[in-house]
Formats: sequence, structure tokens, C-alpha cells
Amino acid sequence: MSQKPHRCRSWAPRGKTPELKFNFNWDKLSMSAGLTLRHFYFRLDPGVIRQAEVIDFLKALVRHIDQPLLIVWGQLPAG
Repeated sequence: MSQKPHRCRSWAPRGKTPELKFNFNWDKLSMSAGLTLRHFYFRLDPGVIRQAEVIDFLKALVRHIDQPLLIVWGQLPAG
């Protein structure tokens, strides 16, 4: 998740370029999540998720879920 705006619309008088101003600190917040039929598990981490955060989250899931896990990677650059 990022605080950057996804899409901006603006207007300006004809012939003038619109100026888009926004105040964001460009920090990132990453989320790991797990889903069962009855529960939703998630963890928020500041910055980018790395290998250590992935391993830590999966270990926490294994402690709560006593069944096999199906892992789906979505846009995860961690190696």
C-alpha cells in the first residue's frame, strides 16, 4: 500500500497546464494476509516486505492454522 495518489483529476483555465499539489511523505506500508473460511489474518509492516518478514508471517500462520496452507504470491518482490 502506498500513500501515492493513483489517479488525479484537475482543471485549469484554457491554455494553462493544471498544477497538481498533494502532500504525501511517500512512505510505504506493506501487508501480508491469510484467509480461511472463518478468519482473516493480516500483518502490516512499514516499508518493503523482505524474506524475513515473509518467513515470520508464515510461521505465525502455522501456529494458528493446523491445516495445510496454499500460498499465493501477489506482486511480491521478496527473494
